[in-house]
Amino acid sequence: MPAPRHPWRVSQRLLATYAHIVRIGRVVSILAVAGGIGLFAACSSSSTATHTAAIKHVTNGHITVGAYDVYFDVRTIDTSPGPLTVTLVNHGTTYHTFTVNGTTLNLRADPGKRTTGTVTLRRGNYTFLCTFPGHAAAGMRGTIHVS
Repeated sequence: MPAPRHPWRVSQRLLATYAHIVRIGRVVSILAVAGGIGLFAACSSSSTATHTAAIKHVTNGHITVGAYDVYFDVRTIDTSPGPLTVTLVNHGTTYHTFTVNGTTLNLRADPGKRTTGTVTLRRGNYTFLCTFPGHAAAGMRGTIHVS
């Protein structure tokens, strides 16, 4: 006849197994969260990085800027002092603006539309952005470098 089992030995084994499963669960949860964050970061940063020209140079005082959901097709505009005519072409699904801080230029184009405005700039750097809520924070902004 086999020796009787001690209930406390069975309990210790169950507790050890349970503790091991809990540790594995925590590791899997941490890896899942980290992977999700990495995937989110990769998806959110690729939209502007792959579609945005680093620099556009102004020719004859005119530039065309494309607005998409949620990026401009340019990050930096190089121009010389004087009048700058900007044509904003909206390729997105909601209205977008092209606003130059420190000036009166504030263009707004509805989806599929374009609008044009002119501003006179002095030497320096100006920030342009879309004033639609959340767009500038998502990266829909850039710099006009006047030299």
